[in-house]
Amino acid sequence: MVNRGGRLSTKKPEQPAGRKQVFEYNDRTYKSFIQQGLGDDIPKEHNDRHERRFIATVSDKYPITRKITTMVRQRILDADTHRLREVLTYMEDWEGFDFMGKEIPAVRSHWEGIWYEQNLEPITDHDSNMVTGYRSIAPTTRYYIDFKPKTVQELIEKSSTPDPELIKYIVQSIGGERTGYANYDQFVNLTWQQCADILLTTGGFESAHIREIVQHTK
Repeated sequence: MVNRGGRLSTKKPEQPAGRKQVFEYNDRTYKSFIQQGLGDDIPKEHNDRHERRFIATVSDKYPITRKITTMVRQRILDADTHRLREVLTYMEDWEGFDFMGKEIPAVRSHWEGIWYEQNLEPITDHDSNMVTGYRSIAPTTRYYIDFKPKTVQELIEKSSTPDPELIKYIVQSIGGERTGYANYDQFVNLTWQQCADILLTTGGFESAHIREIVQHTK
């Protein structure tokens, strides 16, 4: 570098614009770790390593598939309102290509609709009672998609899933104590009370479906 004298300016040269992210995805848990100063010790299941690598590499010049493999319908106790809510979460697989058209490593079992907010508590000095730092405590589970039949339909239509019947549909009771595997029609069209009643029966959703077929054939 040629030194022509004079004082060194703190002005920074303009940086080229970063590559636009090809699509938005649920990275709320990862960002929560970073925001709370816990980025140096993010558990493997929350570090989004595969997702971040995929987003950094994939090119929208070629087809990008986001296939829904599992949908979960459940009732939860909202962490803020302390009221029951019916929510939807779902799992995706991603596939795509880089800018040269080479297939890149796929992302499997990425969850949308749920994340874990990281919480801290202060560490105080025993003698002065001054706050000297913070440590992590139990996270808060957050849900951001309310269950609605229209939402289920729209998500499937926007995805790369070729047939709704290829998706695994799971219905869970509060706290996940009971789990049932429904078909698309049951998952979308039954009321929550109907789902809750079926979860308590022997044979679950499969038996309920058989009973419905028998009734229609009478």
